[in-house]
Amino acid sequence: MNSRASAVLPREVELADRLLLHSGGAFPTGHGLDVVVVPEPLAHDALDALGRHPLDPVGAVATLPGGWAFFVPSLSDDPGWPEPVRYLSDGSTITLPPPGTLAAHDARWIRWHPCGRVFTAPLLLQLALHALGSRILTS
Repeated sequence: MNSRASAVLPREVELADRLLLHSGGAFPTGHGLDVVVVPEPLAHDALDALGRHPLDPVGAVATLPGGWAFFVPSLSDDPGWPEPVRYLSDGSTITLPPPGTLAAHDARWIRWHPCGRVFTAPLLLQLALHALGSRILTS
């Protein structure tokens, strides 16, 4: 977890328990916790940009086939996410890596601590992805 202190809300504790329960297996999205899947190069840049924010807005992040998974509150799909980002809500399932997975594994946690923040601030993530995506498209 980042060295900056972050307040963890009771709802996030419940959601962290869900992540821990499903670690290493299938995780149904929705029910308070949706997933934004971002292609790896763009996700890496977004994580770097948001990591410098004083409010520490990044929660749990895991690798998935096709990108990195940022966990956001349900109903964070409006306004829309930029292409090629995928938004997963009710009815979707992802496979979570086991807790403490090493970097050498394909599926691993980029960032997560069972007692830490679960959610990434969706509007800040959207802003970062829009800014980074337009920069990538114009270069």
